[in-house]
Amino acid sequence: MKYELLLWLKGNLGAEEVKKEIKDLAGFIGEAKVENRGRKKLAYKIKGQVEGYQLIIIYELDGQKDGEFKTFLTRNENVLRYLITKISSTKNQKPNASL
Repeated sequence: MKYELLLWLKGNLGAEEVKKEIKDLAGFIGEAKVENRGRKKLAYKIKGQVEGYQLIIIYELDGQKDGEFKTFLTRNENVLRYLITKISSTKNQKPNASL
């Protein structure tokens, strides 16, 4: 199955630490398309943080590893929040369509 992960990492991480987190994620899910949207101000404090790094990751993972991956994200102390959505396989669907 193909998924999109919206991930917020702690804002007090350095550039090398963010790269390490991306590498750790890639080690778990394999090949993925990663878009680092940079450091952004959060709308409200999450785990005492007012800023965070926003990442969007497109990846494929079988159903058996899905639960393990969610546990991996939940236990990672540098992850503030995450949202995983399944990407539809409709060929004519336009991604990121504005409303």
